[in-house]
Amino acid sequence: RLSTANDEIVEVLLSKQQVLGALRFIRSVGAHDNVSARKFLDAARQTNDTMLFYTIFRFFEQRNMRLRGNPGFNQGEHCEEHVAYFKQVFGDNALMKQATA
Repeated sequence: RLSTANDEIVEVLLSKQQVLGALRFIRSVGAHDNVSARKFLDAARQTNDTMLFYTIFRFFEQRNMRLRGNPGFNQGEHCEEHVAYFKQVFGDNALMKQATA
């Protein structure tokens, strides 16, 4: 969990549609493994910038892969609508594939 001050900074940045700035900030404080993917994906969608959404989505796919060995989102993360949007805009083949041994 982010500290209250860090939470506030992230919220302010996201409210100003500074999604990459917020992501850079949480990475700088080492909290990117614990932050809500949905919060960032919601903010990226609200910008109507598909490439920004792609970048944020990819970041979290890579985080998931690093943490769990699977790029997919856990059900508890409630990112299904964002996965559906990603597929709609970029196609099923754009999703990161799980590594096979």
